[in-house]
Amino acid sequence: MKNNFHISFDLDGTLINSFPLMKSSWENVNKNLNLKIGWERYRNNIGLDFDEICENLDLKNERMRIKKMYFDYNKKNVDKIKLFPGVRGLIHDIEENEISWSIITSKPQYTAKDIIDRFELKPEYMICCDDVSMGKPNKESSVLLKRFYKNKKFRDYYYVGDSIADHIFAINSGFKFIQFCNNNNASDQADEEEDNNINNSLILNPRPIVNHMSNLLSCLY
Repeated sequence: MKNNFHISFDLDGTLINSFPLMKSSWENVNKNLNLKIGWERYRNNIGLDFDEICENLDLKNERMRIKKMYFDYNKKNVDKIKLFPGVRGLIHDIEENEISWSIITSKPQYTAKDIIDRFELKPEYMICCDDVSMGKPNKESSVLLKRFYKNKKFRDYYYVGDSIADHIFAINSGFKFIQFCNNNNASDQADEEEDNNINNSLILNPRPIVNHMSNLLSCLY
């Protein structure tokens, strides 16, 4: 089978269920820095670059201190992260079929590397927020990705993500978007998905939606 396409994945909320750790990390920042900005407000910005999240929350002047505390906590508690069901089988099938794949994430390298090492994920290429000057939904990461594969003529690029920021990133990049919407997420995540679906119907183009990673490859052919 000739696979002349490339598939790239978001990390948080797509390959890994990191929402419990994100919530714990943000609550730790709130407690230690007395920010008085609850999880709900932070959650509404998930998918954006962390600096942009801080700006949206009027925390621009404190972002370096917040960022360090948040991601240090992430790094120390990486054992709280789980793979979503079906991811191992999907990656096995991708590699068995010699499909080119990568990860584009809003996490910094020093936490993302720990995660892919922990779960023995071996993308051909990974782009993190500190590899670019402007994170998702800006298309800079996709330009970097295409530069890495400049000698390959892919028919299509796909991006798999779970948020509006991921979808807009795919549109800005000229990628085909596949939305991952896990049925077993926590209740607070379900509220976010409902909001996403409402907004998607208003501003975003149609896209395949998968509820389990075992169904993803059927969207690519």
